[in-house]
Amino acid sequence: SSESVTVKGDIKNVSTQANTGIYDGELVVNIDPGLTVKSATAIVDGNKSITGVVLGNTVTFSGEAIKNIMKGNTITYTVECTPNGTGTGRYDNSDSFSGKLRADGVDTRYWINDACTSSSYALAKYKVTVNKGTGIKNVSGGGEYTYGQKVTINAEVLPGYHWKDWTGDLNTQIQKYSFDMPAKDITVTANA
Repeated sequence: SSESVTVKGDIKNVSTQANTGIYDGELVVNIDPGLTVKSATAIVDGNKSITGVVLGNTVTFSGEAIKNIMKGNTITYTVECTPNGTGTGRYDNSDSFSGKLRADGVDTRYWINDACTSSSYALAKYKVTVNKGTGIKNVSGGGEYTYGQKVTINAEVLPGYHWKDWTGDLNTQIQKYSFDMPAKDITVTANA
C-alpha cells in the first residue's frame, strides 16, 4: 500500500556436490532510496531467525546461523519499509551473498564477492475511493492500483437526475472518466 512496501527474497544453494557452498558469509540487501527500512528479518532453513543490521538503505544479515550456506540451505528474507515521500511508484532492490568458498568439503579460504546475486522491484499500490453523492445509484472503479496503471471510474445516475460531475481529488464533468494512477491515494465523489 502507499503506507508500506515489503521487499522479499530467497537465496538457495543448489550445488550438486555435498558440503559445497559459502562459509563465513553474509547477505547484503540494497533497498531503493525511495524507501525507509523499518525492520528486516531472515529465516535460514525454515527455522533460524536472524535480524538484519540496517545502515541507511543497506541491510546486512550475518552471524552464526547465516554464515555457512551449503548444499540445500535456503535463506528467505523480508524487509519492511515505508515510502519516504519521493513520489515514485517503483522501488528497485538487489541482494548479494558473499563469503569464502567451500568446495566438496574443502575450505579453500578463497573469498567470493557476490557469489549469489539477484535484483527485483516492487510497485507501490495506491487506493481509489469512489463515493456516491446526491442522485447517484451506483459507482465503480474503486480499489487498489499500481502507480501508472489505467483507472476508469463511472457512475450510474438515479431516475429523475442528470449527471453533474466528479469532485474531490479529481474534478471533471466526464461521467466515465479514465486516468493514470498517480503516486498517491485518490478520493472522488460522483454528483448528479
